[in-house]
Amino acid sequence: MKKSKIEQFQFDIKRTIDDQRKLGEIRYGLFGSAKKNACGIIACNNLKMLIGEHTDFIKEYKKASLWGTTLGLGIFGTNPFYVAKKIKKMNISVKPYRFVKLEKLGDIFEKSDIVVLLYRWGSIFNIHYAVFERKSDGLIYGYNTVCDNYKQISTLIKAERMKSVIMAWAINK
Repeated sequence: MKKSKIEQFQFDIKRTIDDQRKLGEIRYGLFGSAKKNACGIIACNNLKMLIGEHTDFIKEYKKASLWGTTLGLGIFGTNPFYVAKKIKKMNISVKPYRFVKLEKLGDIFEKSDIVVLLYRWGSIFNIHYAVFERKSDGLIYGYNTVCDNYKQISTLIKAERMKSVIMAWAINK
C-alpha cells in the first residue's frame, strides 16, 4: 500500500517539532500545506511531548487534516475548537484565557510552566499556534517559534511579531 506524504516524511518523532516549514508542501486539509497551516496540530504534538504524554504525530496530523478540524479547508490552519478539545483531553491542569492583552501576557507566563498561544502576527488571517515553556534557568523556550528562547516577555512579543493573543492555555506540570 502506498504511503501518504506525511508518512514518507523523515523526522524524529521523539522530539518536538521546532520548524513546521521543514514539513514542506505536505497537504493540510484540502488546500493548505504543512509549512503554512499545520501549526495547531504541531502545537498539540509539542505540548504532549513536553508533558510526557505519548503522541503519534503522523496519526494526529492525518486526523487534523480532515474536514471540520481545519479552517477554510486548511488554508487558515487548525480550528481553535479542535485544539481546545485536544488540550482538554490531555492529562493536565489547564486554564484557558481568551483575548489576552499583550501587556497582561507576562502575568500568565509568571503563573505557568507551559503556555500554548494562538496569536495574530499580521493581518487578520495571519495567526499562529506555538508552545512556550518556562524553565528553571528563567528563560522561556519556544517550540515552533521564531527564536529558541526568550529572556523577557517583551522580547518574545516583538520577535514573534504578536499583534494580539486570541487564546492562551496556561498549564502547570
